Amino acid sequence: MDNFEWAQGYKMRFGLVHVDYDTQVRTIKKSGKWYSELAALFPKGNHKGA
Repeated sequence: MDNFEWAQGYKMRFGLVHVDYDTQVRTIKKSGKWYSELAALFPKGNHKGA
């Protein structure tokens, strides 16, 4: 739980995956698909550590 849930409970929806609270079925949102495409532009191991 983070500050968003602490302040808003389950009223406010956010994130990359939609969760149906009744069935617990998870569906990737449009933003999740976009983020997946963005992440694919950066191949694993192709980053410089600090």
